[in-house]
Amino acid sequence: LTEKKISAFAEEYADKGFFEVCRGYIVNISKIKSVNSTDIELDNGEMLPLSRRRAKELLTRISEYVTERAGL
Repeated sequence: LTEKKISAFAEEYADKGFFEVCRGYIVNISKIKSVNSTDIELDNGEMLPLSRRRAKELLTRISEYVTERAGL
């Protein structure tokens, strides 16, 4: 896949909980265990890089996901 196709995939499936955390890495928000300023940890223990420019948006999306799941 090319970068454009990966980004398009992330946009197409954003409403299903997917997010592009860094160029070439798309994750399902429900699988994120922790986030810090440079990377994320998935629930299987895998570490992935986190783009600085996407960090704020990811935290917003995680907050929206948690709120939605809690029914608030």
